[in-house]
Amino acid sequence: MTSTADSEKNRIYQTLLEEHARDPQSYDANVRLGLFLSGRKKLQMDALPYLAHALAHTFNHGHKDNNTAAVLDCFANLRLLRGEFEEAAGVYQTACKACPEVSDFSYRLGDALFRLGRLDEASATYQQVIAAQTEKARANPRNEDGKVVRFLGPSKVIMRYFGEMAGRLDYFIKTRRLNPVDDEETILLAPTDEVVNPCLVDYFSEHLRIVSNADEIDDLLARYPNAWFDTNYLTIPDGRTLHRNIALSAVQAEWERRGLDAVLKLKPDHIARGRKRLAEAGVAEDAWFACLHVRETGYFDEETSWSRNRYRNGRIEDYIPAIEAITAAGGWVIRIGDASMTPLPPMERVIDYANSDDLKSDWMDIFLIGGGRFLFGSASGPQGVAPAFGVPVLGTNYFPMGTVPPSRHDMAIHKLLRSKQNGRIIDIASTVHAPRLLTMEPLYFENEGLEVVDNTADEIREAVIEMLARLDGHITDTPEDSERQRDYLKRLDPCEVDLTVRISRFFLDSHPELFEDS
Repeated sequence: MTSTADSEKNRIYQTLLEEHARDPQSYDANVRLGLFLSGRKKLQMDALPYLAHALAHTFNHGHKDNNTAAVLDCFANLRLLRGEFEEAAGVYQTACKACPEVSDFSYRLGDALFRLGRLDEASATYQQVIAAQTEKARANPRNEDGKVVRFLGPSKVIMRYFGEMAGRLDYFIKTRRLNPVDDEETILLAPTDEVVNPCLVDYFSEHLRIVSNADEIDDLLARYPNAWFDTNYLTIPDGRTLHRNIALSAVQAEWERRGLDAVLKLKPDHIARGRKRLAEAGVAEDAWFACLHVRETGYFDEETSWSRNRYRNGRIEDYIPAIEAITAAGGWVIRIGDASMTPLPPMERVIDYANSDDLKSDWMDIFLIGGGRFLFGSASGPQGVAPAFGVPVLGTNYFPMGTVPPSRHDMAIHKLLRSKQNGRIIDIASTVHAPRLLTMEPLYFENEGLEVVDNTADEIREAVIEMLARLDGHITDTPEDSERQRDYLKRLDPCEVDLTVRISRFFLDSHPELFEDS
């Protein structure tokens, strides 16, 4: 059934097509149609020729108006979605010149340079825009304590997405504790109606000033213009600034070297409430449990062939043997997530919390992740929460290539790349060589003749068994084991950020081709 909103969008689409047909050379008609299509997931690729035509006015005639920044941004994003990274970098360079007032373009340029393997240029670009933003913030009046005010952003992303909130705030706090900025006060603007998990915000309120009142937020924004701090970018101990997806491993390694504790800790009354709710569901008070989260397409409607997140997903069916390994060891498995997820079959000592209406709440989400023995599953939002509470992570089906859980207490197995031409698995150094490092765009892999391969059920089960053995202290690594880990992590780490995660023994045994030099 077509909704009223969809009918209205279809009507607008037809109107814009008719307007364009009357004058295909019109700047305004191409802008309106291009921007409209860019905002619709299943039609956004159709926007490319219209945006290109509109940008010809910018490139050839120096035309600039209120739509120029949006047109440039959408056009560059489509280039990225098509796997055209050089072209995207060129668009962002043009955008920086055409719209110097839009600082996001400098960050996006840095991201594009990083994709191309130009790491030093990317770091320098990030640092330049951060320095410019810091200078603007320091031009503001200081607060009553004589400090420079900074707002953590993008605030809407932090507030609306569970993992973004945890991951961004956790690692911002860690970087600031490792390298204090004593004359700044950082504030999280958190309007009550935008907060995805109020319980998590409450935990972070012990470490950050959080403002939720709408009038107070408006007053702060008026008093301190241009005070935003982008939490996507972290300066690591060696002085480089990198996107947090790579930087967090370096930050966590330094954090652990200094012997620092997790930023967050479950409160005793929270533990008592959570245990009571589990007891009502049949979980004994002294029973241990592990949380499972396997990302699927439903939450963000990622069915298009070019969706960046398609390869981050997994099949819950592949995790059944791993679940059984945990329950056979005496534990429980609590599958977390949302109601769009494929239901689990009935299993002993397993709770499908994702599809449970009576158990779910914001505080229970936090208790389960923060109180579990470990968290396992695909790279997704909940894996941003676990490190904040110091809970070990077993990352499976990890993607994009080059990302891994950050702690020395964590384990991981990642997806593989296989050549469609000869059926061979690509060695790990080539897998993370530019521009494949952090690349998620399906069209890039299609154009390169590469297939993204999920972990097998056996690989996942064996990783879980090893994780349990390590947590119990039942594994002693031989010098050969340790050397193989060091060798692999070096190959996996072209940015040299000091990866400390452990890769599953069974996974490495199963794929000796990952060690081959191309």
